Amino acid sequence: MNNTEQLSNAFQIPECNVGSLTLKIAKLSKKAVKLGMAPITMTVGEFKDVEQLDEKNQPSGIFTRFFTVTIAGQRPKLNGWEFVAALEPIEDEVLIRTSPVTDAVLPLRFRNPKTCTDCEHCQTARRRSETFVLRHDDGSFKQVGRNCLADFLGHADPMS
Repeated sequence: MNNTEQLSNAFQIPECNVGSLTLKIAKLSKKAVKLGMAPITMTVGEFKDVEQLDEKNQPSGIFTRFFTVTIAGQRPKLNGWEFVAALEPIEDEVLIRTSPVTDAVLPLRFRNPKTCTDCEHCQTARRRSETFVLRHDDGSFKQVGRNCLADFLGHADPMS
């Protein structure tokens, strides 16, 4: 069961990056369709030329063209689970990288450097470079290791 919530965001992209972004969005869109979701769309809109500043914050006379690019698609959620954050232990701290498309507030229990490498799915406590926090539609959270992540977000189709 996939989520059908549509998201749309507009970004200012330098002209030199529009081509590579188009290729990356096409690749992500193909993957989304393969997972049974709607394709991701990218619309390139109007542009504006922005003058660069020199090392003294003065106008340089050099302009960069920026395009307004709108990207739209479904929020990734499979089987009721959505990605919330990646946790990476660094000495006595936890580096937390949260998903920009979720409204979830990460519970404090995931900020503990002593337990941020445990997998709550397979119940294995071992040294890991990172773990992932997922949230279910019922509001529950689960911290999982990389090898268990597919049990929540989907395995590759062995027939493809």
